[in-house]
Amino acid sequence: MNTRHMLNQKGLSLVELMVAMVLGISVIAGTLSIFTGSLQTARLNQSLTSLQSNALFAIEMISNDLRMASHQGCARNNSGSLVISADDAPTNDFGRTAVRAALVQQNGWLPGKPSGYNAPTDIGVPKPGTHVLMVQYAAAPGNAISTSMTGTGSDITLAGENGDLIDDGFAVISNCNSSDLFQIDSISNSGGDMSVSPKSNLSQAYLFYDDAALSVRVMPFRTAMYYIGDTGRSNNSGGQIYSLYMQTFPYDLNTNPPQEIAEGVEQLQVSLGVRDGDNISYSLPDAAGLDFSEVDLVKVGLLFATRDRESSTVNRPYFLADTKVVVEGGNTDTSYADDERIRVAYNLSVKIRNRQP
Repeated sequence: MNTRHMLNQKGLSLVELMVAMVLGISVIAGTLSIFTGSLQTARLNQSLTSLQSNALFAIEMISNDLRMASHQGCARNNSGSLVISADDAPTNDFGRTAVRAALVQQNGWLPGKPSGYNAPTDIGVPKPGTHVLMVQYAAAPGNAISTSMTGTGSDITLAGENGDLIDDGFAVISNCNSSDLFQIDSISNSGGDMSVSPKSNLSQAYLFYDDAALSVRVMPFRTAMYYIGDTGRSNNSGGQIYSLYMQTFPYDLNTNPPQEIAEGVEQLQVSLGVRDGDNISYSLPDAAGLDFSEVDLVKVGLLFATRDRESSTVNRPYFLADTKVVVEGGNTDTSYADDERIRVAYNLSVKIRNRQP
């Protein structure tokens, strides 16, 4: 054995060991910092992706309903052109309820809730300071009748089936001159066609025309009400989570509760445009003297927030339709919480195309 060689070998000194430990710790700390930053970036990207997905879905639903507002088939939407031939119908004046909005207050709505509607008291409670948007229309394309009615209360025979027409539901029958809103008593199917029995007599017996352009159609009647509601849930910091809800007719919370459409929607603001010649003047839903039957264009603003806190957020004002929304403590009644969540505002403007003179 070469003892001289063994005697010449040396171990690490204390200084070298300390330097090596510091370098190792620095590398590990740098790696952890990069990993943590990557996780935060991935979480932020996931939150923003979810927010944008919810926003696009909500905007598409609202815009589609607004584009159909006031539709009643090929009949012109003149005052009184839709005859209400049903008891307890969703409207008694289609011109004034086809597009409508209201301000949610602590002690009620202004100008008022729809007849027969009671707001939830637990999940989906409407948020004060936000607006409610209500839309009504006959859902196209519907079904053409295949034979003439024999009387004003006779069965209506339709070509094909339609799953949106249901017993006790409401529907519109329309030719190019007039329309009736009626309630369905019963439906029977035979050979791929439908027979619909109205509960009450219609204003006329609708006749079958072989000309497709003049065909009489039966369409489901749709009532949709959009509002911001409290979900009853909270985030990791204990902050309330709000969502966009949709309530359809009938307004029975037990059998037909509101549907949660998109999570994270904190504000819904509406501005209604009335045309006077070439000019359009805009009003908020609670404006005195606003005639909803004259509304020609609707602006809708939605404020979305991420579910949890993000350290990079900056508080700033947002403009929704014609309303300024600020952080709590600002100079307006409409505000959002100072909770470090990322917020994004979305606005859309839709012309009520079915109100052509």
